[in-house]
Amino acid sequence: MDTRNKYAGNCTLAYEKASKEKEVDFKGCFDCQGVPNPRLMESMKEGAPISKVELREYFEEVRKHPSPEDLQKAKKFARKILQDYS
Repeated sequence: MDTRNKYAGNCTLAYEKASKEKEVDFKGCFDCQGVPNPRLMESMKEGAPISKVELREYFEEVRKHPSPEDLQKAKKFARKILQDYS
């Protein structure tokens, strides 16, 4: 199960739809989880669409990010976007 998608949902699809409606040249998204703000983490505990065990595992995982690999992927994504505009 992808816990992040339980919260993030279909953000990319929403951006794509909005960009078409607003005639914006949407180049995509780079998704990189970071550690959520402690207040956000507390609010996620209330009414979470997942079990407490899954939520605890999710919090343990997100604390590992951004990782060096995440940062390399972000750089690669940014370079591609910049190349598209060059």
